[in-house]
Amino acid sequence: MNKEGSFRDYIRTELDSFLLARQKEIEIDSDTLKIDLHCHDKNSDQPGERLGRILGIPETWLKTGKLIECLENNRTSALTITNHNNARSCWNLLDKGYDILPGAEFTCTLPGSGCTIHVLTYGFNPLQEAKLNSLRDNLYRFLEYCRTKDILTIWAHPLYFYPNRFSPQAIDDLEHMATLFSHFEVINGQRNSWQNLITIKWLKSFDEEKIDRISRKYPVNIRNLCADPGAMIMVGGSDDHMGLFAGSTGTYVKIPDLKERLKTSTRADLILDGLRMGDVAPYGFFTEEDKMSITFLELFYGIVTQMEDPGLIRMMLHQGTKNEKLLAFLITNGINELRRHKFTMQFLKTFHKSLHGVGPEKWKKSFVKKSTKPLLGEIENIARAKKLDTEIYVRETRHTLDHLFNRLTKQIISRGGENISELSRKNQIGEIKLQEFLEKIELPASLRHLFGEEAESKAGTINAGKIFDRLSFPALASFIIGAVNFTSTKVLHDNRPFLDHFARENGLKTPAKRMLWLTDTFTDKNGIAISLNNYYDEVCRRNLPVDFLVCHETLESAGHLIVTRPLGSFPIPLYKEQSIRIPDIMAIQDIFKKGDYDRIICSTELLMGAAGIYLKQSFNVQAFFFLHTDWLEFASAKLELDEQNLNRLTRFARSFYQSFDKLIVLNRDHADWLAGPKMNIPREKIFATRHWLNKDFTRGLEETDSPCYIRKKNEKVLLFVGRLSEEKGLLDFPEIATVVADQAGPVKVIFCGSGPARAKMETLLPDALFIDWVDQSELGSVYASADFLVFPSRFDTFGRVVLEALYCGCPVAAYNEKGPKDIVEDGVSGILRNNRYDLAEAIAAVLKDEVAHRQMRNEAIKRSAQFDSEKILKQFLGNTGLYEEVEVPV
Repeated sequence: MNKEGSFRDYIRTELDSFLLARQKEIEIDSDTLKIDLHCHDKNSDQPGERLGRILGIPETWLKTGKLIECLENNRTSALTITNHNNARSCWNLLDKGYDILPGAEFTCTLPGSGCTIHVLTYGFNPLQEAKLNSLRDNLYRFLEYCRTKDILTIWAHPLYFYPNRFSPQAIDDLEHMATLFSHFEVINGQRNSWQNLITIKWLKSFDEEKIDRISRKYPVNIRNLCADPGAMIMVGGSDDHMGLFAGSTGTYVKIPDLKERLKTSTRADLILDGLRMGDVAPYGFFTEEDKMSITFLELFYGIVTQMEDPGLIRMMLHQGTKNEKLLAFLITNGINELRRHKFTMQFLKTFHKSLHGVGPEKWKKSFVKKSTKPLLGEIENIARAKKLDTEIYVRETRHTLDHLFNRLTKQIISRGGENISELSRKNQIGEIKLQEFLEKIELPASLRHLFGEEAESKAGTINAGKIFDRLSFPALASFIIGAVNFTSTKVLHDNRPFLDHFARENGLKTPAKRMLWLTDTFTDKNGIAISLNNYYDEVCRRNLPVDFLVCHETLESAGHLIVTRPLGSFPIPLYKEQSIRIPDIMAIQDIFKKGDYDRIICSTELLMGAAGIYLKQSFNVQAFFFLHTDWLEFASAKLELDEQNLNRLTRFARSFYQSFDKLIVLNRDHADWLAGPKMNIPREKIFATRHWLNKDFTRGLEETDSPCYIRKKNEKVLLFVGRLSEEKGLLDFPEIATVVADQAGPVKVIFCGSGPARAKMETLLPDALFIDWVDQSELGSVYASADFLVFPSRFDTFGRVVLEALYCGCPVAAYNEKGPKDIVEDGVSGILRNNRYDLAEAIAAVLKDEVAHRQMRNEAIKRSAQFDSEKILKQFLGNTGLYEEVEVPV
């Protein structure tokens, strides 16, 4: 885990130092006015995001009076409102006698590039507003007009522009536009704090020589567009749309002889003069996911209570993409469904009030269920915190959201389990095979049927609505909290790749490369867990920037291992010795955020795999998947799926794997299959790796007898190590053993491991020896005393027992499939054949030739030496992008 100061700490320290230094420089005193230069109300009614336009919703429904109240609560001493492309609120307030600086946030386009930015504009009149709107499509003409009319312009959140993609052209455009302004909003209350810091450091790099060099590249006279290029006057604004944080970020403006000048001038005029003079200092509370979550909760409440039906035909005819229209359709139906749930709506209303400092009415607490009372207590804490410091308010709200999500999810798990049990008692859910499950499980197309009490299953189906019919409130409420949490994080990190490239291009500090490794298995007795522990040991030994995250009931965090507690768990039907543990996704998100990770790798397709996709999408980071098992081959062999359901499972797998940036595989066949028509994954996204043996794995001495068996004279020992399950090819063993015995003499079969097929194999091979799992420290002797490891599996992607056997000088006999054929050299370190009879004959032929058998033992050891942890680990880290900057110590 990251024990050094985090990158977030660095950002906060740097921003604090900048603000304190600037505020000290202008000497904040009674001659200082405080203004939020960037805030919105209901007249920001044209959303910048296309999804909002499809839905026909404004950016906010905030009434002007509520905005002013919030500004006053945060002790601002001057007023402006900067709605998008209009100053209607300012004109209305002027008509009512308010002392307000007319302002607006205009969307302007740089000619020739299509780059779109926001320009905060102040000190114009209604006629000039109309002219400004007519010039917005040409930034040069817009700024030239402002220059001639002495209208103040400020470049809002300079590094958040459209399209927000990194390219040499984007860098040139940004540098060019930086020469066209004298004022810049460097502290924006709704943007990434890292973006604010990069903006400050980038602007400080502009000197007269740099500005002159840049301006010579363009056919415009920057003096006609800006009164003082290079002044680099830095201001702040909250960019608040909800009336929650207006005034908590803003600008101090120094006004000499303020008290006297107020006798003859308005505050608005004095603010405008002060801004032009540049004797200003930004202030404010920095933005992180927690603050953004509160904003989106309030926006969601506005949508639920205020949005009108956008009309299906209107949505379908909109110029948005198909995915955007589909999302808009789902949102519209989801909102309509939510409005039918009175208790959930009451919950949202109560939460909305608490965000504005009004707690739940005391009488309501007497009429709610016992299980709901703690939720009201949590919400009441938010209302209390609202009356305190902004930072305390944000922290308390984050704490409450985490607790609510945890409580509600546990209720879903508990009630869902009760519902499943009830349906089972009624014989509506019995012991069904996966094929039946795939055929029957369905989600109703209507959201009303998904969550409504009248949900009815179709004949012959298991309808999710039937199972969730008691979960309306916890399911909807937890979904809302989770969705808001996801959306706020995604929006805040939307331009993360650009910021990273931009910072590197300008020689600024960037987050260190750190990877979080998610897995559902770590302590279990299986090959995946053993391999992951090998990686974990090397990570710890070399102190690499990689941490492992597992969800477990009793395991404790230590070193590079982070453990989160499950919200619930249930056994896997086909692997009853292993459980599916349900992680707290918000806890995982918090771990990722605080750990300063910038990439993810997953090793299992269960819930941690889904969590990996969630983190990738929300934090806008790279995600890799390490394929240890060919589950489709397993499903085909073990679950007896017909072609239709196998195709359905294939589509699920394809969608899952395509969600990752890179796939790491253990054999060539798997890579070819992923790149083939069924998966259709680009070859350049697929990388190969290998396993290696733990340094603690001991090569046993070759002995006549196994530590668990005394060999009879001239007897040959065929060994199997692994899980005793039919998909491992165990049913081929009787014929293999019989053929070898007929051709090479007496044979003893030893099975080392446990599993569901043990009883069946004891019946088929009554003379075989069955021993349980053997500790890794003793397993070497078991291999060394065997004549062959027989590995009849056709679905294993690697087969680490193959490598273990070779290391101990035990030749391997396997099918010419996937993992084994990339490890075993046929006729040299082992045998590869296509069917069990040919495999058995080849084993017998080698056993009858002692010289050949001895040579094969020696070659097995040589082959295992080629699987060197040093080389494999360097290649692996290179595939994940870590090795470019991370030295891998020996």
